[in-house]
Amino acid sequence: MKRLIISLILLIFFMGGRDVFAQATVEGKLILPEPAPGREYWVLVDQDFNGDNGFVKYCGGICGSDTAVSYTISDVPAGTYYIYAGVRIVSYFGNPPEVGDYLGIYGGTIDEYPSEPKAVVPASGTVTFDIIMSKWTWNVDVPNISSTYFLNDFALRHNFPNPFNMTTTILFDVPKTTHITIKIYNLLGREVKTLVDRTYQPGSHTIFWNGSDDNEMPVTSGVYFAHMRSQDFLTVKKMLLLK
Repeated sequence: MKRLIISLILLIFFMGGRDVFAQATVEGKLILPEPAPGREYWVLVDQDFNGDNGFVKYCGGICGSDTAVSYTISDVPAGTYYIYAGVRIVSYFGNPPEVGDYLGIYGGTIDEYPSEPKAVVPASGTVTFDIIMSKWTWNVDVPNISSTYFLNDFALRHNFPNPFNMTTTILFDVPKTTHITIKIYNLLGREVKTLVDRTYQPGSHTIFWNGSDDNEMPVTSGVYFAHMRSQDFLTVKKMLLLK
């Protein structure tokens, strides 16, 4: 048996077997809208767009004073991936992105994301993917919603994860006993799903959206809006569903 193992090792070596277990290196630049010196950046190589199946590879570091940040990720298995990145301008490590952070994805943007992974990684060698970053902003106009009223103690929190591809969590605060509706709208302003339509007691509450409509049929990938309303409060949050 020992001789057999030695023979196999020698065979692999003389056939160039030193590359048999080799994997590729992914590198590139994050093109920032403006410099972010001292801010943390992160890059994920993933098979989906929110880590539901566990990301494949990760790297991170600190931005310099330039608008381009170089990254390198070693030992990436061959495959086709999403490669997405962020720079923490507002948020902190371990928390989801917030308004003002920089986000980007290879082959598209956060607002015009690719419908499928675009980064083709070979079995070995080095491949380059540059990512154009943009500032994450949810100051959007939603059709058929005329205005927004804010009270200090009502709140609709940013959903997490976001972007998501299966289920996302939505948190909201209610300062007094009142009737609350939370509905999901698409980009055309059409109502997709009623998540909440009842009276709530004061406190923080959690609901979930599984990406289905009122008929429990899956909706398509795209931008959606969570619309929370009470008698004296109305606000909207933007969500990104990817499949």
